[in-house]
Amino acid sequence: MRKFLRCGFLVGLFFLLPLLLLGGCFLPVDFEERVEIRASGDFEETFAGVLVEFDPYEKMKNGQLSAEEAARRSRETFQAIAKDPGVKAVKEVSPFRYRVEYLRKGNVFEEFKRMKGSSLNEGEPGVMSFMADLFFLRGPAGGALLLERKRTGPGDLDRFRRVGLEMKGTLSLRVQGQVIEHNAQAVAGQEYRWTIRSLIEPPVRVLFRLN
Repeated sequence: MRKFLRCGFLVGLFFLLPLLLLGGCFLPVDFEERVEIRASGDFEETFAGVLVEFDPYEKMKNGQLSAEEAARRSRETFQAIAKDPGVKAVKEVSPFRYRVEYLRKGNVFEEFKRMKGSSLNEGEPGVMSFMADLFFLRGPAGGALLLERKRTGPGDLDRFRRVGLEMKGTLSLRVQGQVIEHNAQAVAGQEYRWTIRSLIEPPVRVLFRLN
């Protein structure tokens, strides 16, 4: 798959989670995201939660899609999601709402190489995303890696909230290395956790080196 988000803020979730399929934009509204990064740079990302395909959902809520058309289009998206090899389970909750379980594995340094020169990194040497652009991982000078949450613009916030959408969930990051600074709400050993309360809160930031 491509990415969950690639439109406005929907240019915004963690390691390029490739769920922007069929050119659609998916907003996670209730989720649990777990990422583990080993000393070698190998990572494993798991996502379990509800995704909303925003553009057709917005049209449906604004009365621009009939119930019949919404049902047909939603079913087509469901079938496309189900075909992705990274998707372990998917259920259509209601039109344009899908409960998805997703697994992704890779290596952060290989991702940096793959994304070089793409629109995502905007000329930066090492950038990748998790949860399809909600969280960006960057490789700044000095060998440290920086993970931050993408900010949601006021225009996007207004669009999401006009149709009753908000974001909540949890992010768990486990790092095999040295954490230099972070703003996690809870820490247990090498695991750093944040409770996502809304489309803008809390900010997420962690700077670390791999062993």
